[in-house]
Amino acid sequence: MTGAAGSIGSELCRQIARFDPLVLIGFDTAETPLFFLDREMGKNFPNMVFHSEIGNITRADTLQRLMLLYKPSIIYHAAAYKHVPMMEKHIFSAVENNIFGTWQVARAAVKHGVEDL
Repeated sequence: MTGAAGSIGSELCRQIARFDPLVLIGFDTAETPLFFLDREMGKNFPNMVFHSEIGNITRADTLQRLMLLYKPSIIYHAAAYKHVPMMEKHIFSAVENNIFGTWQVARAAVKHGVEDL
């Protein structure tokens, strides 16, 4: 789950966890919210393996390392800047993260044979 520490990503983690996946990997740049999500997953889903990974979706090398380490079959991509009025003031950051970051995730998924994105 990219963007796992955000409001959408964390809720998707909760929903996915209810289906008893073998492993769920939470990937985000936000250390503190990811830490709390990690604790929540451990408490509410003690039989599920949850891995917290800190990193940025714009970094191809980080995505490569995670793909090789975990070999995911599905990627849920929730990492994005979502507050439009703020992003209109920070257009370069929005484009870098939302467009180029999504491109990097999609490229890594294709390269590593991820079944679904």
